[in-house]
Amino acid sequence: MTVNENIKRIRKERGLTQKRLGEICGIAEPNIRKYENGKQNPKLETVEKIASALGVSAFELMGVEYFDLKNPDAGKQYAEYNSFQNYLRSLGYAVKEELDGSQEESTLCSYVITGNGISVVLSGKEYDQLQSSTGDLLFSFLWKKQQQNKK
Repeated sequence: MTVNENIKRIRKERGLTQKRLGEICGIAEPNIRKYENGKQNPKLETVEKIASALGVSAFELMGVEYFDLKNPDAGKQYAEYNSFQNYLRSLGYAVKEELDGSQEESTLCSYVITGNGISVVLSGKEYDQLQSSTGDLLFSFLWKKQQQNKK
């Protein structure tokens, strides 16, 4: 379902009129009508206001699109993360993610890296540092090599 269909459906489930929904979230009734009819797409901030007024999350109104708009760099970050894990695996290391604490209480993660006679647990911060320093080391090596080739 689209955001406009979800707004309309949930508004009706809550027994609200377009006018009342507009009053609750501070948006003019004609705009609520335009959003529900798909004649106008609400901005992200507007979706968040409407969601709050309806007692749902903005994600429930927009679906994955909300996550993408809220986190525009997520795709790039995931690609970098995935590439780094593949790189470690190509060097003979296994990488296992473990949640710190129970899944309900925490989204913090530690990383168990094993291989080549090594077994180590890294915090999320340490893992990020490893990824960053590996990239820095590669760049430094390649930059020096380029400078040597120019001589």
